[in-house]
Amino acid sequence: PVFLVVMPPRLSVTLVGLSGAWSGGHGRLQLKTLGFSAPTDGAFFHSIRSTSGGRIFLLSGAPQIYELCYSSTEGWFRSKCRLVRHSVGLGSWHPGHPGRLRIMTISPQGHLFICDDHGTLRLCLATDLGGAASGSTLQELAVLSAAKLAEQVRAVISGSLSSKTLAHLFSSISADGHLQLDACTAAGERLHFVCSVGDNRGRKYGFWLQRLSSGDPSGAARPMRRTTCLEEHPQPSCATPGGSLWLCAAVRPSGATAADLAVSLRLDRLPGDFLGGRSKETLEMQGLLSFDAPILDIAPEQIQGNSQRFAVMLTDRVEVINILPQAPATQQAPQTAAECCNYLCSLTSKMPGSSYEWFWTLDDVRLPTFEEQRRAQLLQQNVPSIIVGRWPRALLRFLASRRELWTQSLVLTPEAYSVNVSSILGVCKRRRCTSPPVLAVSEATAKKFVEELVPVIRFVQEGLASDTTQVPVPCSAAARSQLYVNRSCEGAAEPAKQRVKRAMLQLVEVMERLRQLLSFVEILYKSGCVQSVLQHSLLQEPKSTSGVEALQAPTAASILLSTKLRDLVWSHRMWPVVQLCNALILEVVRRQDAGEARSAETTCRELQEQCPAIFSEIDVRRCTKDASRPAVISVLQRYAAAKSPSEAVEGLRNLAAEDAAAGAQLCADKIAALPSDAVLDHARDLVAALLDAIRLEELPELSKVLELFLQRTGSWRSGDKSQAAPVVHAMVVDHLLSTPRLHGLLDVMVSTSNAVAWAEILQQRANKSRMAAELLWRYHQQRGQVRPEWAQLQRLVETTQFYSLKDRIRYLRLSQERKTGADADALALRLSSAEKLQLPLFHELQEVASETSHEERRMAAKKCCHDLNQLQGIRELFEVAGDFGLGHLQLAIAGFSGAKMAHDVVATLWVSLLFPRTESLYSEKQAPSSPRELFPLLMLRPHQEFFLSKQEVAAKPTAGPEPKLLRRRMLTFLRELREVAPDNHTLWEARCVGTLLEFSNCLWLQNCEAPQSPGFGREGDASAGSPLINETCLWVATEVLSQEPFNMSLADLVTFYAEMISNLHVWHKQLQEIVPAYLRAKPWLWPSEEDVHLHLSQVATVVLAGWLREAERLCNSSGFEKAEHHFAQVWRRSADGLLAGLYLRLNGSKHAAAQRLLVEVLRLEKSCRLLLEQVVYLGPET
Repeated sequence: PVFLVVMPPRLSVTLVGLSGAWSGGHGRLQLKTLGFSAPTDGAFFHSIRSTSGGRIFLLSGAPQIYELCYSSTEGWFRSKCRLVRHSVGLGSWHPGHPGRLRIMTISPQGHLFICDDHGTLRLCLATDLGGAASGSTLQELAVLSAAKLAEQVRAVISGSLSSKTLAHLFSSISADGHLQLDACTAAGERLHFVCSVGDNRGRKYGFWLQRLSSGDPSGAARPMRRTTCLEEHPQPSCATPGGSLWLCAAVRPSGATAADLAVSLRLDRLPGDFLGGRSKETLEMQGLLSFDAPILDIAPEQIQGNSQRFAVMLTDRVEVINILPQAPATQQAPQTAAECCNYLCSLTSKMPGSSYEWFWTLDDVRLPTFEEQRRAQLLQQNVPSIIVGRWPRALLRFLASRRELWTQSLVLTPEAYSVNVSSILGVCKRRRCTSPPVLAVSEATAKKFVEELVPVIRFVQEGLASDTTQVPVPCSAAARSQLYVNRSCEGAAEPAKQRVKRAMLQLVEVMERLRQLLSFVEILYKSGCVQSVLQHSLLQEPKSTSGVEALQAPTAASILLSTKLRDLVWSHRMWPVVQLCNALILEVVRRQDAGEARSAETTCRELQEQCPAIFSEIDVRRCTKDASRPAVISVLQRYAAAKSPSEAVEGLRNLAAEDAAAGAQLCADKIAALPSDAVLDHARDLVAALLDAIRLEELPELSKVLELFLQRTGSWRSGDKSQAAPVVHAMVVDHLLSTPRLHGLLDVMVSTSNAVAWAEILQQRANKSRMAAELLWRYHQQRGQVRPEWAQLQRLVETTQFYSLKDRIRYLRLSQERKTGADADALALRLSSAEKLQLPLFHELQEVASETSHEERRMAAKKCCHDLNQLQGIRELFEVAGDFGLGHLQLAIAGFSGAKMAHDVVATLWVSLLFPRTESLYSEKQAPSSPRELFPLLMLRPHQEFFLSKQEVAAKPTAGPEPKLLRRRMLTFLRELREVAPDNHTLWEARCVGTLLEFSNCLWLQNCEAPQSPGFGREGDASAGSPLINETCLWVATEVLSQEPFNMSLADLVTFYAEMISNLHVWHKQLQEIVPAYLRAKPWLWPSEEDVHLHLSQVATVVLAGWLREAERLCNSSGFEKAEHHFAQVWRRSADGLLAGLYLRLNGSKHAAAQRLLVEVLRLEKSCRLLLEQVVYLGPET
């Protein structure tokens, strides 16, 4: 057999043949050059994959996939071997637009799995349209972003991946015919996905993570950071279908002369072993094989029995290893409420890796079925409203097992150990207890319960935070069918799950309040002043009330003595505990003043970290009032959230509204009176009150008032040492920037005031405020600072927010006017790109976003318009235009870039202009089957211009299509294209442009004119008065090819049309393949080869007649020797063969117009031969 080998060096991609012959156990391989080569245009390919149908795909680190297309012969529009670039995803306008593609694999069914630098996985299908000679069509089936993958990983292992870089991809087909994908990260973690569900009639694609295995302990795969996606991963790896067996090679750290091969075998468990809808973890068996040489590649061989064979290629030999899997082990997951409760109890002492990590789930929460309700009624039992499931019942069991803590009070008296607690309420209502109270919860008990509650609360919170109602797709076909077909059962259980989840969230809040209460008890014991706190007078005060209610309100001590812990934490009213916390802080402050206890800062920090709900409600003002040492007061003030008094702010606002100068003076005095360690909110409130109240009548006068205010407050500093500039200056500028009403005042101040370091303070805010950025530019401009002004203009152009595309073009034009030299030329080129390319593209997409009825396309256009408000490069503009099928803009962008393009690329661009590959976005409002839909980009666009910045709305089309409409629209397009594409660009390829335009003209005329028109009738005689030549057929030759930039003479036109007609059978067939299927399906008259030949014969006849007249004139003038020699050369090279071919084909045609045209062809041939007889020197035979 002969195999194709792809060899991608730097400059080209080459296909060579590989054949071999074997005899007597020996073989010989031969490489044969086939003549298939395509230029890479600078792309360096690092990954090559092929399908079973002969499709070859390559990756080069670009956001696109390259396909190597090849055919046995070279065509008119395409080369024998060429590279075709496919865009991946929904386009650059989509949020999931791919980054640089890194790795790729292909399934046996032709599905492509691709991973980019963003960590996004994509599943595409390569559709084979017409063999390897024509390019494929890539259809995106599913996308899995890195964020979605992280969510699936958390749902499976309650953790995250050690490495987010995917290093290897392996695809396979499962036993039930569904797609599977196995991926390996750079840290050796292995992920198994199911990628399709359903049958062939209703198959759904996606990425559903089924299991995840951690990295091998041998260190064969270590986390690494890829510096570029162009490098190939240095660690060969291999996996069997389904990912049950992995092999990964790694060079030993000691040196590069040896390598280790890590083998990881997954042992599957019994089917149907699920917990919470997630498959139970499988057992991993791992081993290590050592080799004395580096491993180059690993390839699987055929499975023999229970063993799996792999061929390992070393630098000097190939070795084969056999792996025999072992029998699986079993370990049951918790299935009942009791088992789940035991698991919750073990979370405190659980060591990482000591047992399986099970997950909180509500998969078994449901409403009782009809049979369960009927059985309960027969047995005369109560029917439960909801079956809460094993994990919620396990949590209730866990809390019930600690009922001795829930049912006791927080504070007791010594007598309470022998008497009823309710008898103490009358004793301790308004006076101090006769016996000193004690805490009912010991320090050891509080510490123990806190250690138990913390992991349980975290476990339940993580479970409730995840989407527990979405069950991952199981592996078996039966389970998937039940999951995706029987939706009614799952929808019925949804309300029950929501109700149980809401109840569990409330229970978790109660548990969290209990944990904070017990943590407070721990802190109270650590302070060493338990008895002093419990006997503090603050606990004997009732809650703040007025009137008679104050006499009857219970005190904090009485509530603590009479209320059980469950009632204390069940509601949010924890005022008695807050009073206890106030008493603790007061006692700690008193003892710190006396030097007897630990610092108040330590106690406050512990309270804030461990019991924030309690500490946030303390009365800090009272605590600071009782403190005497400045250090203690400073500590407590840092925890206070006190603001400036509302009365002072209101008075300042009233004064500033009447007299701005007096208000500014009062505000400055108040700010100067603030201590240096005051909270910044005090000063900020005063500044906001002043600026919001002033009336904007005389802006210059107000500017002077504020300048005086800034001078007086410039020396004030707050306790924040990080403030470099004056704090009040920053506050004033920030408030002026954030209030649109004050922007005019700020503009005047920047122009006239010198009290603020405007350059520095505006520079710090230019990235977050458009007004600040523009004011900074005007500041430099008004002061004649040329270099800073130009630099700020560049920043305005490049900033990622605030500005529209027209604003950026205006700033770019100003920047160009202020720069000279090479920089000015670069700016001029960038300005031309923005005005002539990006702005027209922006206008096109704006209309799409406002007029199209296709929801996805409209949203895509809106997103793309948002991105196009920033200046984009040529490549980005080209890709966006291609994503939306705007072929006219693609041609303009390609011509403006000046890049040298291959013949295949030029042909593809011109074809996309005339025949877009997808349904045009301008076809929605057009009547069905209108001939204008033949060329939607030329006929249906609402503007006369194509890509000039100034576009006018075109006149409404007439009732019927005009035969000359295509000519007018095409000439307009070519005229505008010449303004952006230089005449010497490879885009102006006459062979491609002329052929496509002639075929398009023939197609248009055949669908516009009546079938009996001359030159287009199938049968019958033409009317007697009809002209011999249809004038509408001639404009391509006379107004396009003979003009700039082609500049063909009549002799060149004769040669061109002679070659075109002689190769008609070749390029006509190719055009039939190029025209998209949706256009071919329309009920239009598509010209046959005979129709196109008749059309070209008319053009060639006119060209020959003009060439003959010019030759006669030149031969009869002075200097005729040169003209005679040129005429003879053209005759022998093309004219003679052209006339002979026209005669033969027209003579065999049944068209009446062809017979009339044949007479003209015979006349021209006779005239040419008569002229040849007059020429003395016919020139050498060449």
